[in-house]
Amino acid sequence: MPIMDVEHSVADTIVQIAERIAVALGGDGRLLVDGVGRGLADAHHVVVEFMHPVTVGKRALPAFHGLGGRRADDVTMTIEYGHDADIDVDIDADIVLTDRPGDQTDSQLVLALPSDVGDAKITAVLAYHVAWELVHVFLESTTISGDDAPAASALYPMLYAADDDPDAGGALRAAARRSAEAKITESNEVRARALADNVELIDRAVELIDRAGNVFTLGNGGSSTDATDAAMALGPRARSLADDVATISALANDVAFDVVFARQVVTVGRPDDCVVAFSTSGNSNNVVEAAKAAKRIGMSTVGLAGYDGGAMATCDAFDVVLVVDSDSVHRIQEAHSAMIGAISTRLRT
Repeated sequence: MPIMDVEHSVADTIVQIAERIAVALGGDGRLLVDGVGRGLADAHHVVVEFMHPVTVGKRALPAFHGLGGRRADDVTMTIEYGHDADIDVDIDADIVLTDRPGDQTDSQLVLALPSDVGDAKITAVLAYHVAWELVHVFLESTTISGDDAPAASALYPMLYAADDDPDAGGALRAAARRSAEAKITESNEVRARALADNVELIDRAVELIDRAGNVFTLGNGGSSTDATDAAMALGPRARSLADDVATISALANDVAFDVVFARQVVTVGRPDDCVVAFSTSGNSNNVVEAAKAAKRIGMSTVGLAGYDGGAMATCDAFDVVLVVDSDSVHRIQEAHSAMIGAISTRLRT
């Protein structure tokens, strides 16, 4: 597959990324993902998407972080933002999401990200969200193949069309492209609306974070990777409580999962610190409990939620809740990235 550059449609590139992943996962392959800097948080986010599908009825797909132990049937992906990385990720990967120009080979599929960190981040997150959805579309589509077609053709008809429908693969790609374009448009609209609806609250969040001594970010699943990325974006005073797997697993195993963040907050937090918490539903109990614990010791609290804000918007434990009015987990997470980008930009100016 050819290298894609900024002149080519992002939607076309996403379809090709999804197709390549579907080919691997439709056989005995796995998706191996790595990243550097903020791209490492993205790598973990991709793995969560495939291993723990957010859509009911979608099956878990084999994916893990790191390119070690690659087998012939595996497909690899690396994500990096050039200005953010002192060393390159494995540039020999099959799929590369990067804003750094380089000498990639013709066998690779490269999504060229914008040079602006905010736009690059949004493009990358949107790309792997949409690609995940299209991988399931490709894998769930079936066709009747001829006797000479590979046995795996039923799993990815975009590569092996039925004898009685030679255009099946092209039709599926075209439908996938239309779907990708629609989701890109939807994401743009949701992000713009979320930023406009939360202008004053973003201003308030900037004030709270700016005057804080330390900033602790937290969240579950994909939101935990958003918390990790936010800690990187917000600067050296910020750290993600979601990154301490030993502490989280110890508390979850020995006490309860509801306290995995609250226990950390009351132990390391101080009255002049700030919690920045992520929950797409707004109802993650351990996130709400962490905010309540923070308020008890005088900390400030900022929440990022979706849907109608859920419990985060009604529990009185948050000074500010930035709500993305959407019922799509992916669109909410993309808007959360845009909000953190807006906050971090303001903090730097």
